[in-house]
Amino acid sequence: MSHPVFWESKWFFYPIGNTSPVCLTEYLPPELDAAILLLGCGDARNVLYTIYASGHDGRADRKLDFTCCDWEPAILARNVVLYTLLMDHDLDDIYHQLWNIYYHFMIDDASLTLLSSHSTKLAGVAEDIETWNTSPYANIVRICNRYTLSELRRLWSLYADVLKWSGARRKTFKRDFQDTLKKTAKENPHVMTAMRNAGPFALFSANDVSDLHSQFWKTGALTGNLDTTHVNPTFAFASQLEGFVAHYGTCPITAFPLAPAYASLNRPKSVSPHGLTKTIQAQFRAWCRAFCTSARETKNVVIRVVVGDILSTCRTLRHLSDFPGAEISANIPVKAWNASPLVFDGGDYASKATGMTAPLLFDVVDTSNLSDHTGMLNVLLATVPLLKRTPFATINTETLLAMGKDPTRSFSERLCGDITTISVLLGVLPISFISGFATQSNVHELLGHASNGNPTRLESRQFHERLVWKLSSLSRTSSAGHITINSLHLARFLFSVYLKMFSYEDTMSMFRNMGDLTDILEKSTVHYSRESFAIFISLLKEKVETNWSQVVDTLLSMISSDRQLMMGLNHYQDLLCHLHSLNIHSALVFHLDDSALLKNYRVGRLRGWTLVPPTIYIVLQVPRSKMQCLDDEDMPKTPVLNAELVSMSANFHNAFTSLSVLFGTATQEGTGEESQVYLTEDPRGKHGKSSVVVVFRVPTWLLAVAPEQTSVTLGVKSTPIHSTFSQKLGLTMTIHSAPLMDTESVFVVRFLPTLQPTSKISSAGPRGSTKKTTNTAAVAPSARFDDSCSVLQTMTVHEDLVDDAGLELAKPSTKVESRPDGPCEVDVQIGSKFVRHLQYPYPVDVHKANLRIARKSGWIEMVVPLCGAAALRPNKFLIPSDGLSFAPWNIHRIFLDRMPVVDNDNTAKDFGWAVTHTTLMLSDKERAMAAAGNNKDIPTIVHVKQSILAIFHNIIKPARENGSRVFGLHKVSGGGLGTIIFVENLRLDLASHTIVADGYVLPLSDSFVAQFINKLGELEQAGGITHLACQDEELTEWAQLIPSLVERCRDWSHKTDCAYVREGAIPLATGFGDVPICDCGRGKVSSTFAKHKSWAPFAPHVTRIAISPLFTVSYLDTVIGDIDSKFTKMKLDGGATSSDGSQNPRTESTQCTYCKRLIPSGEKLMRCSRCKQVVYCGGTCQSNDWPTHKKICVKT
Repeated sequence: MSHPVFWESKWFFYPIGNTSPVCLTEYLPPELDAAILLLGCGDARNVLYTIYASGHDGRADRKLDFTCCDWEPAILARNVVLYTLLMDHDLDDIYHQLWNIYYHFMIDDASLTLLSSHSTKLAGVAEDIETWNTSPYANIVRICNRYTLSELRRLWSLYADVLKWSGARRKTFKRDFQDTLKKTAKENPHVMTAMRNAGPFALFSANDVSDLHSQFWKTGALTGNLDTTHVNPTFAFASQLEGFVAHYGTCPITAFPLAPAYASLNRPKSVSPHGLTKTIQAQFRAWCRAFCTSARETKNVVIRVVVGDILSTCRTLRHLSDFPGAEISANIPVKAWNASPLVFDGGDYASKATGMTAPLLFDVVDTSNLSDHTGMLNVLLATVPLLKRTPFATINTETLLAMGKDPTRSFSERLCGDITTISVLLGVLPISFISGFATQSNVHELLGHASNGNPTRLESRQFHERLVWKLSSLSRTSSAGHITINSLHLARFLFSVYLKMFSYEDTMSMFRNMGDLTDILEKSTVHYSRESFAIFISLLKEKVETNWSQVVDTLLSMISSDRQLMMGLNHYQDLLCHLHSLNIHSALVFHLDDSALLKNYRVGRLRGWTLVPPTIYIVLQVPRSKMQCLDDEDMPKTPVLNAELVSMSANFHNAFTSLSVLFGTATQEGTGEESQVYLTEDPRGKHGKSSVVVVFRVPTWLLAVAPEQTSVTLGVKSTPIHSTFSQKLGLTMTIHSAPLMDTESVFVVRFLPTLQPTSKISSAGPRGSTKKTTNTAAVAPSARFDDSCSVLQTMTVHEDLVDDAGLELAKPSTKVESRPDGPCEVDVQIGSKFVRHLQYPYPVDVHKANLRIARKSGWIEMVVPLCGAAALRPNKFLIPSDGLSFAPWNIHRIFLDRMPVVDNDNTAKDFGWAVTHTTLMLSDKERAMAAAGNNKDIPTIVHVKQSILAIFHNIIKPARENGSRVFGLHKVSGGGLGTIIFVENLRLDLASHTIVADGYVLPLSDSFVAQFINKLGELEQAGGITHLACQDEELTEWAQLIPSLVERCRDWSHKTDCAYVREGAIPLATGFGDVPICDCGRGKVSSTFAKHKSWAPFAPHVTRIAISPLFTVSYLDTVIGDIDSKFTKMKLDGGATSSDGSQNPRTESTQCTYCKRLIPSGEKLMRCSRCKQVVYCGGTCQSNDWPTHKKICVKT
């Protein structure tokens, strides 16, 4: 296994998700089919929510194909029970039993009876893969392999058998289950995990979710007065365990958005347990109904399930993709502590696959929070090769970052290198990183941490950062992404990655930071093995063109001479072994013709072998009694295991961390080089009494140095926390040691040990990818490091002009100019006739391009800096396309009609929460800029944010002070209104924990204004248009943003003659008076739009948009760091009230109409004395705005 193996001293079952669901198609065009891979899929919430939130149940023209992978079979068994119950029954007939079965620890007679009978039915059709594939369920639910089916059938049989138990056994089963439940609840009395699910209302929900969690753990159900007679078997069986094994945070409310329960109140306050339960049950019913429609009527969904961990599944799928139709396995174990190879033998992956051929490449790969458990770099290395080469394809990761320290550095440490550099090398990037904004919010978590307790303890707190990764190449015609890099510089960079991957071996650094608890915890979390590092190099070798022999030779020289990692040399042979097996580099030790070694081969464990492979497998059997100390209560949990070959006489001590382990026995059959080891697994796993069998791969020459004096050992890897095992295991922390020559407990074989006789898999053959690294272009762009070789800074494209363009260039009078054509493309104009289109595999800062030309030699060369944090330009709001399919690149799509509406017409409603939430889209730095009021120093994106902030603050003003629903982007430099925005509703974006303005946009062209001048005047008179004063640069950025706001909520199809396709540009234009969007969605309004009398004339001309806050990226800038405590408290309290209970209109910051500066509470402001509608920060701004404002000012 490429991830180190842990001894699981403590294990939890996660039957219910602990985060809100996400819509997995949120970055895909709505009309395209989607293949979605869920790794660590957890419960069914993301599948159900995606179908519901995207409106998929209403689209017969689109197919969603989910591949759901989880290492715990009980997760998948529960999910399939849910899906198939929905396929078999009318939802209204079984809803209450369905809810109980899926979410309650304790259930009633009717629920247990339904579960038992349905599980019996499932077990019957799961007798083998053939019977399953011919069952009605197989039209929707596909089982990827026989191993998965056997595990599911085992669990379904257990669910069904509970009703057949004797009364005594059921009584004992219930007593033990409830005793453990009560003990766990007592140890964890205040669990507030679900707070984050309330989004903007998180701080109001703290006590509510804690109380409901306690009630759930007390009764085993959310609602009172229920018959909770029986233990729910779906919570009682997992892996090899029976009894209560659920994680202490398990509770139904953690899997649902909670904001609707609070948004419905006039003033945010406590919500009763019944209120919260009612809210989430209504959501579950809606999700299930959408699934039923998709499964029964439109039949546009397929759900595939497979048991396996993320790394095994991804590497196997990659192998199948490399050999399509020819292979169904890469002979990698299903998961840790399991010897079964992951084989996709369910019928949909073979060369003669069924009509439901499974995808091997995906539009979306969701990894849940696995990056925190597996390592961010491991996750990306596993998933990037499975991503489709389209501009829409995404990888979703979720990670915890520490507050109180440099968040960008924290993220870089997770990647083991500079963010930009790792992104360039892997070919994917986090879109929020170069965009500088995000439309998903985590400000409620940041605010919660900042407002709770001592600020000096922020470093120990963590916040969730949800990251969306996309292909880094944004050019319209190429996504190959090959680059060239200087070999010596690349070697130095790889060495820096190596040091970061294995920083836990840096003992001196460990001692220097002994007082830093965060550092100690991070250094004790081991995610990477030398195999991980070799896989990283293997992936780079596919992408980077360089002298790879020189790269590896230089890198190995640096590693072999390194003294920073105290155990580095002990793992050197482990690294060489993986470099050889992945076909990256074969060191001399694998080709030795040393007579002394050959002699030792004849006397050691290889005696009589005629064919000695360069690498070989060692199998070590460890008595179970030796492992007992790892479970001692006074010892740290989850220690990392590593195997070693040790010879004191030969002075070598080699460690190996890529282990395959299982509970069971190993048996050797045959002799000599043709012998084979067969493994037998203990079905009770850790809860049985069998030995631990360890399998690992080593360079064969190590067995020939001093075989009689060599020992094979299993031990605990030293980390700051786990070093305490030395108290029981000694300084070397050895669990068990056996002589290499011990033929009873140590086996040496050429072939990979297997569970049963099968084709022999040699240890000698390479396992590297077959992908070729040749670039299709004549010369790949070259990337250049900084002086420290830690950061890629520039990229150069060189082109030799061998046609008439070269002759034109040779003329001294020929002008050569460059102009940007997107974030990854530059056009070079040579004279008046010739244009060369230069492409880069990563966004570059085209405004700082350096054009070099050689007229005599006939070449051009463009050197550009790579885009760093928040540096995407010239257009931050990209919309890639595929034919007539479009989707925003960095703004998530939503289906507005499925989003809850917030009633902002209620005059009694308190919207302090919305003021706080939207204000916090600005970073500390941006708020300071706005307060300073110097527009020249404020980036244009901040002006756009301020305008969005003004829109939201005005939308919620109808509850207090004559706010507006109609807004105009007003050109300050002259020209008047250029765009009108009508806002019809305020909605909750549940998955993204934010709010959305549901509205319509009307670009005002000169011809339209001339035709509708009277209607525009009537609109102004009827309700007034709130004018948002914009400088020219802001208007340009709005013209770039508006197409994305349209595309993100599009529920219509583009016409075949769409202007975007015809003109080859989005936006169509950015000038004042120009129309930036196509007319394909024009006039598609809601039934209520025309009910606004003054809006009705514009109904045929508007296009629907969805405006949401553009949040600061929390790993790039601080959001809460210097927020005024009184301001914060006031917002959390919902705003101050006057003595009569009415809302004080100055309890939040107000925006100056002219300069856009936020005017904090308490600071004097000036208001237009005539219309009373517009405010200013001072007389200067009021005077400057009067020439514009007087044209629309209406006396109140």
